[in-house]
Amino acid sequence: MTEDHDIEPRPPVSLRTPISEAGLVISGLVEVWEKWDLPNAPVFWEIIFEELWANPETTGTKQFDELVKTENLTDWEGEPFAPGFKAAIIQIATMQVACAYAIQAFRAEKGSIEAWSYVCDAWHWLGILQGTISGRGMEKGLDAKKFSLAGLDARHSENRKMKADVFAWCDANMANYKSMDSAAEAIAGKEVPVTFRTARAWIADWKKTQSTGRA
Repeated sequence: MTEDHDIEPRPPVSLRTPISEAGLVISGLVEVWEKWDLPNAPVFWEIIFEELWANPETTGTKQFDELVKTENLTDWEGEPFAPGFKAAIIQIATMQVACAYAIQAFRAEKGSIEAWSYVCDAWHWLGILQGTISGRGMEKGLDAKKFSLAGLDARHSENRKMKADVFAWCDANMANYKSMDSAAEAIAGKEVPVTFRTARAWIADWKKTQSTGRA
């Protein structure tokens, strides 16, 4: 890494673990976030990390597939890309790949070969992201904050809408179901195109809003 991308001192090799290394990857992603002049680090945790963490099916492979889809886009909702917009959403998608692999490292069996493999993938994708923003940077005259925020909104709008649909469904129908599992079975693949585990996780989030008295 260059001096510009020093995250924090790494412990001696003998003291490193998949969890400590994955944590350093996350620190690196926060640093990139701050270089984009986006909202502060807590917003990174809410928008990037927590959304991926909340999904029990998050994997680096799935996020890589999303990255490929983003790279192959030729327009945005039928309109030509504004200058810099595609670069912004590709960088955000790359961040999500690195974050997803770090999350898999956190969740894998401690000290396992699997966990170390995910750590290697997380560092790899963090390096790609750092290289992208250092080597090419943002186009001259581009308002990085404006386009990165637009990219974030674009990448998350569909998930937000589906989760809102699940919340609305729960408001109207949850009283008819005895358990979150039965409700998730009624929703998954029918009301919204998500898996059972994702539907159940969103129902659990809905129940939390009810217990705290929030609408």
